[in-house]
This record gives sequence, structure tokens and C-alpha cells, in this order.
Amino acid sequence: MQWYLLRRGVQTVVILFGLSILMFTLLVFTPGDPVELLATSNPDIQPEDIAALRQYYGLDDPFYVRYFKWLRTVVRGDLGYSRQYGKPVMEIMGERLKNTLTLLTAAVVVAFVVGVAVGIYSALHQYSTTDYAVTVFSFIGLSIPNFWQGIVFILIFAVWAPWAHIPGLAWLKLPAGGMMTPGVSEGLPMVLDRVRHLVLPTLVLATSGMASWVRFTRSSMLEVIRQDYIRTAHAKGLAEKVVINKHALRNALIPLITLVALSIPNVVSGAVLTETVFSWPGMGLLLFQSVLGHDHNVAMAVLLFLALMTILFNLLADIAYAVVDPRVKYD
Repeated sequence: MQWYLLRRGVQTVVILFGLSILMFTLLVFTPGDPVELLATSNPDIQPEDIAALRQYYGLDDPFYVRYFKWLRTVVRGDLGYSRQYGKPVMEIMGERLKNTLTLLTAAVVVAFVVGVAVGIYSALHQYSTTDYAVTVFSFIGLSIPNFWQGIVFILIFAVWAPWAHIPGLAWLKLPAGGMMTPGVSEGLPMVLDRVRHLVLPTLVLATSGMASWVRFTRSSMLEVIRQDYIRTAHAKGLAEKVVINKHALRNALIPLITLVALSIPNVVSGAVLTETVFSWPGMGLLLFQSVLGHDHNVAMAVLLFLALMTILFNLLADIAYAVVDPRVKYD
């Protein structure tokens, strides 16, 4: 296992290096640059000022010179400075990472709990009306793009919200975006306000994972409850709850561990669109704003972070697979 982890570590460095070249090249050759944006927004700026700024930022250098300047800075442990926010990139990343982890944790927990529970119920009631309804909604959940679902949820739950006119139900009209309401910053009202802002982006981000985990749990559970040892447990007179919880559920959920680990990178990628639609101040919205503002230091840091998360969770899935299945060996 040690040699396997060492090989994966070397592969991770090589992959990140290749991705950094690709991403930096794409960002550099994106039309426009920060000085052009500045000139557009400030008609009084003089041509000599534009030339001086381009020289100061190194925008006239060949892209490979700019790349190696950026790489030399990153290797020293410095992600650079954000032109757009006027802060070190590390400081901005710290603020936004906390918000993204809050959203990701909520989405993964909701998707796992609901997906597994509904999948088990659907398997135990196979071919029932509920089972067919779960199947239909699962395929809908897998098919809907995050950004479209987010817009629909905003229209239904934040704009129209017809139930908000009923006395006592006004609080069910949820916020359309952001992370907090200005002026609500203390005590229980602050906690409830943050939870209300979290509901819609969490549901949107959790939908795809929830749908896939429902389908997988249902299939895995159906396979397990048809095994001979389950029939033997029934023949011994054990209660249905004991057979399901003690014998069937544990074995059915083992393969789900790897699926959950492999699905998390997709959730991380989905956070980019979800945070943008709901103006959630996390890493995804930061990436969107930094690309639009040609803030390459920030964009590169976020893109490399997302790539690293994807690689690490894939490694975690491989390790978990070896742990739960003794037949898998990494030598």
C-alpha cells in the first residue's frame, strides 16, 4: 500500500503540473485582459498609463514566461495577489473555502441520508406505486442540469411562493440568493437566517447525488435480500427489522462507500454553477468572478484546488474499496 500511495502521489504532482499548463494557457488566451477592463470602465485613462500597467503586470510577456513566473511564485508557497480584490489569494481562498465546505457538507449529508433511506424503502417495496414514483423522480433528478433547476427553484420558492400569502407561512418564502440577510447577525435569528439561505442551494446541489444513490442503494439492496443467508435468517424466525438492519443493510451499503467517494468530486464541480446561480460566496462563485475579471492568480488557485479535490477523493475511493473488499490488493 505504501508504494501504491507513493506512486499516486507522484502521479498527482504530474497531473497537477500538466493541468496547470493547460489551465494557464486557456486563461491567458481568453479574449481581453484586466487593463482593457480598466480602460473600458475609465475613459479618462491615458494610453501611456495603459502601456505602463501592461508592463507592470507583465501582460506583454510571452505566455510561457508568465507561466514560469507564476509557477516560481506558487512553488515558494505563495499563490500571488488578487488584482480584483486587492488581497493575497490565500486570504481570499480561506474565506471562500469555509462557505463552500458548508454548502458541500450540507448537500452530501442530505443526498446520502435521503438517497439511502429512499433507496432501501424502494427496494423493500419493489414494483409498488412508490417504487415506480421513486424511479421516475430519480431519472428526472439525474437529467436536470444544476443551473436550470436552480433558476426554477428560485422562481417557485423565492419569487412566486403562493403559500407566503397564507398567515403564518410567510417564512416559507426562501431567499433567492446570498448567504445572509443584512442586519441579522446575532443569536438564534442569525442561525435561522443562515439555514434559510442554505436550503435552496443545498437541495439543488444534492439532487444529482441523491438520485444516483437512490438507484444504487435500491439495486444493491435487491441483490442482497435475494441471497441465501437472508432466506436462512427469515427461516430462523428472525424479525423483519433484524434481518434488514443486521444482515441485509450492512452488506448492501459496503459498495456504496466507494460510490459516495467517487461522487463527491462531481458535487464539488456542481458547486461552481450552484454558487453562481444563488450568489453563494464560495469557491465556485469566486472562480466565476475571477475568470470574468481576468484575475488569473485567483482563477488558477481555485481551478487547481478543484483538480486536487477530484484527485484526492478518487484516491480515497480506491483506498476505501480496498478496505471494504479484502480481494482488492494494491502492491
